[in-house]
Amino acid sequence: MKTNIIKSFWNGEVPLWISYWIVGAVGGNILVRLDIYYLSDKFNLPWGSIFLPYWIFCSVGIWRSSNNYKGKKIWSHLTKTIITACYVMLFLYFLYI
Repeated sequence: MKTNIIKSFWNGEVPLWISYWIVGAVGGNILVRLDIYYLSDKFNLPWGSIFLPYWIFCSVGIWRSSNNYKGKKIWSHLTKTIITACYVMLFLYFLYI
């Protein structure tokens, strides 16, 4: 039976390094650039309307993946610390716009 990769990611069943580096870092970088330089201008959307839902989806998948991580606990804790810090920075950004 073929598994749904999106569902697997959402449930944290994808390895942490793939969740963090491929889906989060690489995918997020590509999408934020598309959002800033193309999608927001072309379709007259406010900045972040494409990236923010993706980022929320990614952070949930990465968080769950870190819960399932079987390696050194430091990587799981660092991942959660970075995600938490990003949400704090995002909150402060919108607070002081």
